[in-house]
Amino acid sequence: MQAQEFLDQVHPVSPAWQSQGTGTLTWSVFSVYHATLWTSGLLVLEAGEPANPRFALQFSYLRNVSAESIVEASQREIARLAEPTLEQMQRWEAALRKVMPDARRCDVLWMIFERGQAVSFHHADDALGRIADPDLAIAMAHIWFHPDCHSQRLRLQLLKET
Repeated sequence: MQAQEFLDQVHPVSPAWQSQGTGTLTWSVFSVYHATLWTSGLLVLEAGEPANPRFALQFSYLRNVSAESIVEASQREIARLAEPTLEQMQRWEAALRKVMPDARRCDVLWMIFERGQAVSFHHADDALGRIADPDLAIAMAHIWFHPDCHSQRLRLQLLKET
């Protein structure tokens, strides 16, 4: 299924989805995934946080990455950027472990953000789960869009500010 078809199926009431920007996450000398930001209109950042009612990130993996590694890397960035409480970190880690799959080379994973509501996870066309926690959705978005995020190059590419 094509990306726009997938997004229209998952959120049929949204205005037309379009690709805003793409880039590759590189860790040391390894390319990990190719990411594409999908929005219905340009992603607007207010105080470093996405203000759009919904947007999606599509990840096309370029190598095998375990679910454990994805969750751990996410937790490190969330702790650094969002400064959650210990209770939030524990709750979010448990929720992420339930929905995060191992990513194999050529897998396509999706994160769909609904501002003020939730973030949902998909593997190709299959729904993995929805975490209805607006604070976690914001914290997850920080990984790619916070001004101090780890990969400034990828952030700028996704926002088309290169």
